[in-house]
This record gives sequence, C-alpha cells and structure tokens, in this order.
Amino acid sequence: MRGSYFLILELKRDKKIKNWKLRKGFYLYVGSGMKGLENRVLRHLRKRKRKFWHIDYLTSDKDCKPIFVILRLESEKKECKYARKFIEFANGIKGFGCSDCNCYSHLFYFRELNSCMEAVSKVLKDEN
Repeated sequence: MRGSYFLILELKRDKKIKNWKLRKGFYLYVGSGMKGLENRVLRHLRKRKRKFWHIDYLTSDKDCKPIFVILRLESEKKECKYARKFIEFANGIKGFGCSDCNCYSHLFYFRELNSCMEAVSKVLKDEN
C-alpha cells in the first residue's frame, strides 16, 4: 500500500524529546509511506525500535500512547500538503518531522482530542 497517514498520540506528561519541549496533550503526526504504508505505521506503533526519524523518539517514550491511526491510500506523496493545512488548526512543533522538506512541521499539538479530530475531519473533507 502507498499513501499518507495521520497518527494521533496522547502524551501523558510534559516532556523534552530531543530539542523539543512537548506539553501534555494530544499530537497529530502527518507522514507518508510510498513503499509499504502499513509497515511504516506498524513501526511507529512499536515501543522498541531503532530511533531513526524524529517521530521514533516520541512514539517510543513510555508516556506516549497511540490513540488513532488514519490511513489514506494515495498514489502520490501528499504529507506536506496535509501538514500545510494542519498549521491552520493547531500549533506546529517547529522543525519536527520535516528535515527533508521545507514545511514548518509535521507534528501538531492539541490540548483536547476533540479539537484534533475536528481538524482531521476538516482537512480530509477539504481534500475530497
């Protein structure tokens, strides 16, 4: 499978992950898997893994819990397009998950789960 994914996580307490100070709350990570989407997402859901991407440091933390994963099957890479839309609804964590593109962020903070789900709904509705 090829496409984009939205990983919704809950961080149970304030943390410093690499250079980022993350607050307790909900986070939305936007990514893509153009060769094995399902394996990419399953990797993110594992606690034990070699840390390679920024998101690995967050998802392997004991206080980080996956809440939802939304897959979008697509033939072209759209993660940056989605990330640029999410910045309208949430605070982006500057430089997180975007070292290979010119986006502000691919990780977005929400105090409440409902706000996060509403943002996902709006972005996906705009895409259809």
